[in-house]
Amino acid sequence: MLYISVFREEPRDTTVVKGQPLTFHCIAEDSTNPSANIIIEWRKNGAAVQQRNGVTVFNNGTLHKTTTQTSDEGSYSCFASLLTSGGIIQQKESVAAMLYFACKYTDIKDDFRIGSGCSGLCRCSVEVCM
Repeated sequence: MLYISVFREEPRDTTVVKGQPLTFHCIAEDSTNPSANIIIEWRKNGAAVQQRNGVTVFNNGTLHKTTTQTSDEGSYSCFASLLTSGGIIQQKESVAAMLYFACKYTDIKDDFRIGSGCSGLCRCSVEVCM
């Protein structure tokens, strides 16, 4: 009997800075038939992820987005479907992975030294993370 027996690699929680690329991996296999035709689909917060606007799902199951936006934050999971000539015979969902955004510090000045007993002020700003 054919069945998806294992996820060799599942997506993991990830933190990125807005504007940076995002990559989630998902590899599923049928251990009894390594050449089985398994299709990977991705969902974000339960909705299908569309391949457009810099979003690509590669044949190996990897989800890649060239530039992230704060609206990309959420829960991602991959669905593995085992296909036969008769159609889909089984689907299996991976664990969900969360995408978080980190704050980005801007306007950080070069290193400087302060002598013993002296005080100094260092200014920087933080991009809005929300």
